[in-house]
Amino acid sequence: MSQELERVYTVPLGKVLLSQSQHRAVRAINMIREFARKHMKTQEIKIDEEVSHLIWSKGVRSPPRKIRVRMTKTDDGYILVTNYEEGSEPDEKDSKKSPEIKQKVEELRTDDPDAIEVTEETLKEAAPKESKPKAAPKETLPNKKNNIEEEIDIPKTKNDKLISGLSISSLKIKKNIEKNKEKEKELINIKDQNKEFSEEDLIKLWIKYYSNLLDKGEKNLASILQIDQPMLKNKHEIHFTLSNNTNKLELEKNKNKLLVYLKEKLNNNLIELIIHVNKEKEKEFVYSTTEKFEKLKSINPSIEKMRKEFKLGF
Repeated sequence: MSQELERVYTVPLGKVLLSQSQHRAVRAINMIREFARKHMKTQEIKIDEEVSHLIWSKGVRSPPRKIRVRMTKTDDGYILVTNYEEGSEPDEKDSKKSPEIKQKVEELRTDDPDAIEVTEETLKEAAPKESKPKAAPKETLPNKKNNIEEEIDIPKTKNDKLISGLSISSLKIKKNIEKNKEKEKELINIKDQNKEFSEEDLIKLWIKYYSNLLDKGEKNLASILQIDQPMLKNKHEIHFTLSNNTNKLELEKNKNKLLVYLKEKLNNNLIELIIHVNKEKEKEFVYSTTEKFEKLKSINPSIEKMRKEFKLGF
């Protein structure tokens, strides 16, 4: 097997990305075959198992973008494609030493027992020890308001490398510190907003809230809030009584908005809304025409006399 029949090529495989993902590795093998037929002028191509392992190493969807191979024409007439590794062949220049250099080396050798043989170990011992790098000083960032440089302790990473004061990681740390400060302020405000209030103040805000709902067109919720007056108990508990469970469910859906409004206006974050259902209260409400007439009749009995005189119906 002569050197003229052996060549090394870098086969580009970038076009495999144009094919479907489940066929990319097979397409890469076919591209290597086509490349070998074109450049080696032989139709029969055999690909070594190691080359196919490299193509399929990351799965069928992601073959390498290029591969370096050795193409050898055998005595049987086919081309064998094998993997090419740089540095695997011995360097001929180092192996072929001229006889003149060998003679000079022998002449330089001495029989003196005190002579020191220079080896890699002796060179390492003689080499000066490298001094450890000093820790970098703390980075400072200018304060625009007071024109004062404030020291910022920047944490170290796993590799014991200091993070730059203007890097993304240091900015994230500053944002976390600011968020924690904001949360502390919110907790302080919550403690402060526990002022006491009277039932009269509550009823005024209650009426104002459902009148706003009427202006917005939310008549269903506004009518539910008009069924009863809220009662204040234990300084922060608001008790509200309804006639049925359907009204209770409707109010519970919109309870959060009502509580936010009351807490903000009354400066008290401990306010709770407790909803009760009293079915006897339903009798107080009038729905049909007969019930409406009977209600008016109980208020003013002369309505019945007027109905009979004029022979009115309802």
